Amino acid sequence: MDKAKPSHENLAVSRYTDLIGEPIACVLSPIKGYEVAPLVSLEQAVAPITNLFDCIEENVWVAKENSKTPPDNLSHEESAAIHLYTMQFDSDPSFYELLNSILRDEYRDNLKPWFTYLKLFLTALHKLPSHPQTVWRGGLCARTQLVSKDTDKEFVLMPGSYFEVVGQLNPADGLYIIQMKELESPFPCVKPPSNDLTFPPQMQEIVINTMREAIAEGTDQAGIESIVVSALIQQYGGNGWVHITLESTIYTFMARKLFFSAKIDKYNINTLQQ
Repeated sequence: MDKAKPSHENLAVSRYTDLIGEPIACVLSPIKGYEVAPLVSLEQAVAPITNLFDCIEENVWVAKENSKTPPDNLSHEESAAIHLYTMQFDSDPSFYELLNSILRDEYRDNLKPWFTYLKLFLTALHKLPSHPQTVWRGGLCARTQLVSKDTDKEFVLMPGSYFEVVGQLNPADGLYIIQMKELESPFPCVKPPSNDLTFPPQMQEIVINTMREAIAEGTDQAGIESIVVSALIQQYGGNGWVHITLESTIYTFMARKLFFSAKIDKYNINTLQQ
């Protein structure tokens, strides 16, 4: 007998009632390590975790198709990363369900395959405007949502948010109202995604524009690498390293060197400057 698929209504509700695995008896160790992962396309970001989902490639395509005009200065890839997180998949598990469960896992090594996605996702979330106001999360008759007090817009709570319970009521059987205030934690529960090792925007633009011009002129792979290196050295001096592949490749640089990774046309480019 085939496994019954959950209804779309149940999937929608689970986005807000997914609290069973929330740790309440202990404080988890901070989330870190992802911040040194390269910023890559959404396809590359989910490559290490494709085995955990059915048809993730299709959902990535849908997310990118629905994110072509991103707001808040987000890139296309960043906007699509947020969209993918909010999607209800037709089959279990939805993306947010599995990611939430991994974020709540005390064994932080289980997060490592998610690092490239977390880098893209959290980079996007940190660009969104902050709204210091009252929001509500609750349920009535199997419908629940997280909304602002004055509007019906949805809000995203950042991973690692830190709260203090400041009030609670039990006005009727089965009805509980708990008031919490967000606090700044003594230590960051999640390392910020940006760091001083990523190419500054002007340097990224030089790499991208130089590479696109070389591709348009029909330059081969080795020639593109040489041209990009020369452009970097001419503008910034020092030593440059560029590696271009047709396949998605993830590099981890242990030394303190500027790096930049991107997908341009059919090529994946990884650059290093010191």
